[in-house]
Amino acid sequence: MDFYAILDQVIALLRQHGRVSYRALIRQFDLQQEDIEALKDELILAQGLAVDEDGRVLVWTADTALHATPASAPAPPVLDAERRQLTVLFCDLVDSTRLAGQLDPEDYREVIQAYQPTFKGVWMAAANFAPLPLPGTRSGQYPRPHTRGDDLPGCHARAR
Repeated sequence: MDFYAILDQVIALLRQHGRVSYRALIRQFDLQQEDIEALKDELILAQGLAVDEDGRVLVWTADTALHATPASAPAPPVLDAERRQLTVLFCDLVDSTRLAGQLDPEDYREVIQAYQPTFKGVWMAAANFAPLPLPGTRSGQYPRPHTRGDDLPGCHARAR
């Protein structure tokens, strides 16, 4: 029997039993010590399927579901990725949580409705407008690939 036929049978034994002694392998396959060393090299070092325990036992460590594919299998294709610059501004109405707890819901709604057009006007002067659906907050984003270094400070200054 050739080496790889024995190797396949040893792998099957390890999968089935989880642990196999070198003495059992020698008896089962009529192996010499150099054959055991070759099997250890292949299973432990080359394929990473097992570990040696005290120089007497092979212990299966490979998860059969995660077993490596043969080297001849084609590698998955590498997908080209595009990196885009995105600047996000999160703008919060100061003390909006406290206000929400102190005001009646109708009164709080009026405060938010007064805040939203102000924010929108400031934001539209700087970039696109994209609301975040949280009461008392707004967000916006610059989807343009070329933003100016002063976009955020300028928007902040206009909001004051």
